[in-house]
Amino acid sequence: MKPCILAALIALSPLAAPAAAQYYKWVDEHGVTHYSQTPPPDHSFAKLRPAPPPPTDPAQARQKIRALQERLDAEQNARSQKTEEEKAAAEAQARRDAFCKQAREQLKLYTNHPGPRLLVSNSDGSRRRLTEQERQARLKKTQDAINQHCPEAP
Repeated sequence: MKPCILAALIALSPLAAPAAAQYYKWVDEHGVTHYSQTPPPDHSFAKLRPAPPPPTDPAQARQKIRALQERLDAEQNARSQKTEEEKAAAEAQARRDAFCKQAREQLKLYTNHPGPRLLVSNSDGSRRRLTEQERQARLKKTQDAINQHCPEAP
């Protein structure tokens, strides 16, 4: 029985050789990259590992493809969500910047125009002058809003 096993191993050994084959990569003196199964005698080289053989079972291949597709879909969804979050954050920052700019302009107006010189519009469209108390109240309200929403305010 042992001679049978030995004969089978000898007969099957050529089939195992490609799986165990070693590949080498090197660049010659002209800058050309070479690949071979034998190392070059006079150049430094890198050993390459051959890729694993593809699955022979169709069900296993489909399962691998499904798993790869699910992973790629998850990565795409994560990228899309990140892009949407970045866009929303940029829009929120733009709104905050516009608010802060307007609040600073109002603060400057309330600060530089003391007394009853400021005109405001009433709900019916008529105009009236702010009292000093109203100006001070609006000045404080505006300053509080800037302190709360615009931390980089001067």
